[in-house]
Amino acid sequence: MLLEKVKQILRESDSQRKASGENFNIFFAANIWRKETTICRVLKEIIDVRGSNPVANICLKLFCGEVLQIDVDKEAVEKAVIVREKQIKNNRRIDLFLNIDNKAIPIEVKIYAEDQAEQCADYYEYAVNSPLYYLTLDCHEPSPESKRALTDEQIICISFRDHILFWLDKCLDNSDVKRIISVSTILKQLRAVIVYMTSQEGDKDIMDISNEICLSRENYRAAKAIEISLITVRIQMMKKVFGELSKHMEALRGKGLNCEQILTYETKKLVEPYYEQRKNTLPCIDYVFEEGKYTFRFEIWDNFYFGICKWNDEAKWNAEITADEQSLFKKGKYWQDNNDGSSQSWYWWKYCFNKERQCNFRSCDGEYEKLFDENGFKEKMEELFSVVDECLAKIGLINP
Repeated sequence: MLLEKVKQILRESDSQRKASGENFNIFFAANIWRKETTICRVLKEIIDVRGSNPVANICLKLFCGEVLQIDVDKEAVEKAVIVREKQIKNNRRIDLFLNIDNKAIPIEVKIYAEDQAEQCADYYEYAVNSPLYYLTLDCHEPSPESKRALTDEQIICISFRDHILFWLDKCLDNSDVKRIISVSTILKQLRAVIVYMTSQEGDKDIMDISNEICLSRENYRAAKAIEISLITVRIQMMKKVFGELSKHMEALRGKGLNCEQILTYETKKLVEPYYEQRKNTLPCIDYVFEEGKYTFRFEIWDNFYFGICKWNDEAKWNAEITADEQSLFKKGKYWQDNNDGSSQSWYWWKYCFNKERQCNFRSCDGEYEKLFDENGFKEKMEELFSVVDECLAKIGLINP
């Protein structure tokens, strides 16, 4: 009964938002809501006292206090310099770089992109009297490969879900900000995007659902059980996806696939801590080939991707790839031109789904929700298998 009532509340809310025009949002209309570069540009313009926002000084002071947890005075705010995509060594770029009150503050923004090797460690070198701030949807930590030896004092995890939403609410509560309609409208639309990205419902929805839960002890117990069960549900879904993938890959042995299957996500117990401890444990399945030299790996960071890594048989994990090895690999038969990236850990990697149809296993929203419908699950798996089979045939691991 409680679930049915909640579904009814959400259906009515969706209808009301559409009728009121609340769903008319430039971020969604232009399909730029999930792009890190766009979000960073907007954040920078909101807090840049040298930019176009006439109340940037108010927004910046609130940003320092509510997001970065530092206290700055009016004079420091007026002299602040905000840089977007500050270029550093190795042609890397820090998403947001704030110079204020004798501090140099690097902020790395991760919405759907994956970490790069030593990325956070490199960025921290440019911090002065400040930690590196790592801004994600849900406050998860960076990968060990990116973080390296950084301590908890040197890198602070912040989130859109908590810190940025709370900051935006503080800005929208300010009378001087409210008075500038163009600014307050953008802040409201950005807030709506973040609510959507972090799988939260609107304030009224939450209140209506809360009131329904408070009607009885039975409703409260049901809601509490659902809350506890969600992590288990997500663990089960990740394992279900890996299970279907494993079945499909085993069926490809009839097409010549000759790889040792290692269910790494099980042998190293990588799924449970991914959700229970919010660790980036990199749950994966490996298909080791060419006498243990390489692995064709399927891995989850936030999104799902696959590619070829150098295999370390002793550690049952991928080994670091040197520049010479990468150069040589590009000339070989296993190179895939149509890829989405490479790193010290990957000769190449490629998303399992179209970039606009990613299943994000961290935020668990959007396309991910389709996995809980029978037809939706089948559709996503068929999309994955199609991409994988085409790639395997191109590099000669299966027959066309």
